[in-house]
Amino acid sequence: MKDISQDYEFKKGEYVIYRSGGICEICEIRRENFDGNGSKDYYKLRSVFDRRMQLFVPCVSPLAQKIRHIIARDELDEVIERSKNETIEWINEPKLRAHTYTDILIEADNVKTLALFNVLNAKKKELESKNKQFGASDTRLLARAEKTVLEEFAFVLGITRDDVVPYLEEKMK
Repeated sequence: MKDISQDYEFKKGEYVIYRSGGICEICEIRRENFDGNGSKDYYKLRSVFDRRMQLFVPCVSPLAQKIRHIIARDELDEVIERSKNETIEWINEPKLRAHTYTDILIEADNVKTLALFNVLNAKKKELESKNKQFGASDTRLLARAEKTVLEEFAFVLGITRDDVVPYLEEKMK
């Protein structure tokens, strides 16, 4: 029987990032007929940080294009440096801000996501220092950016998610 995993970009045992699912291990690549419309090949993903979460992503689909490789350790500091020069302005209009920042998160570019994380975090701290509320929509955006940044950096560095922010603060100086 042919090994179907040879036909695809990602291989069994690889660690990848999938959309908002975070870091996942590709447990297997297998053929399934989930919808009754014929068999397709699927990546079976299991979350690294929530072992109960499993996802099946069709190997050939727009969803598979949302899977990306995790950055290598030697690329991490470059991402941090490049994010310092990535200009993401605070957008005062809430709907436009939510739309624009969501697009950045969907794009899944490490540099832009880290820059967005920094912008949202700075705005939250600024508002809290003035005893003002950070909006619910902004809180959700920050949580998504934070999940992406903290999980990937923690995984690559071999540290806890709690240790990532101090690491970033040191590197961002």
